[in-house]
Amino acid sequence: MSEAPGRNLSRLSLSVSRLARRLAPVGVLSMLLCTSACKDGSPSDETSAASSSATGAPSSSAKSPTPSAEAGPDDECVGGLKTRSVTFTSVDGLKVHATSANPCGGARGPLVVLVHQMCRDRAEWSAAGHDWVQALHARRIATLAMDLRGHGKSVVWPDGKSIDLCAQIREPGVQKLYAPMVQDVKAAIRFARAELGAKSVAVVGSSIGANSALVAFSEDRAVRAVVALSPGKSYRGIEPGPPLEEAGDRPVILVAAKDDQRSAESVRALEKANTSVQATVVAKGGHGNAIFRTHPGELSLIVSALADLLADSR
Repeated sequence: MSEAPGRNLSRLSLSVSRLARRLAPVGVLSMLLCTSACKDGSPSDETSAASSSATGAPSSSAKSPTPSAEAGPDDECVGGLKTRSVTFTSVDGLKVHATSANPCGGARGPLVVLVHQMCRDRAEWSAAGHDWVQALHARRIATLAMDLRGHGKSVVWPDGKSIDLCAQIREPGVQKLYAPMVQDVKAAIRFARAELGAKSVAVVGSSIGANSALVAFSEDRAVRAVVALSPGKSYRGIEPGPPLEEAGDRPVILVAAKDDQRSAESVRALEKANTSVQATVVAKGGHGNAIFRTHPGELSLIVSALADLLADSR
């Protein structure tokens, strides 16, 4: 039976806030806020084919380097928010482009890494209807919105070749290039800590970014929380289920919409990966951040839950 629009998600978000406060005294603030609407490996309208070679693919087995930054000059504070363009290197040397946004004034505190969906880029997180950057800023939380490899400006591989993983999705050899997106997220987390001075880090991902965020979260016990919009059981070879089984007792929240059938099915499957997982499926909402166009009040509820989880790191 379908719930009233937004009722499940509201109840779940509020329960997370209460749980965060209950766990705070013992320091167990690592929670997985996982919002789901992923097409489980089917790019659907997110992808388009193009003709270009994908040879010269980088290896993902290299030892992870220390994050490096090429930060542009700080922008002036606008509306209490200071933004700047930054870059850092992933495990294989690929340069990842991102935008750092930090509340003006005050000491460094919590930061949320934002990981976009397939065929989008970092601008997804400041779009009308689901502006995470401003919503988090209102709670004095910094953000690092990144362009995953093969998207946005992160399209130049270490060998100098340019590969667009959206336009060239059907090209031979391209499929193996998606899995290292997890390493891009891990590099962003390292950069947030080492270069941006984040006292604590959470991760929010959408679609393939959700799967990448879930894996990165599961493998880094110091990450406080992850919100995954549209995770799938498997998305271009990125499978969050097995890592979630080893994620410990950090609560996991999965949210999907019934009209995004594969996402809803994936959420129910991933719910079984860890006893700490909390899952909800709203009646309508579509894929990824589109959920918040149908349920505009839920973004603020989830951000409030994140703020509770990160409250002790200010």
